[in-house]
Amino acid sequence: MTKEQLIEHDEQLVDTLTAISVISKQLAKKIKEDEQYEQNETTE
Repeated sequence: MTKEQLIEHDEQLVDTLTAISVISKQLAKKIKEDEQYEQNETTE
């Protein structure tokens, strides 16, 4: 691979990992909200 190809590959990897991180954070937030909703349902 040329240096340019390696740089492009690294940039794609960074983009992919960033997307995974964002989706993981959104999923964790949704799970937490769902758990809080379920707790409120059982206490009412």
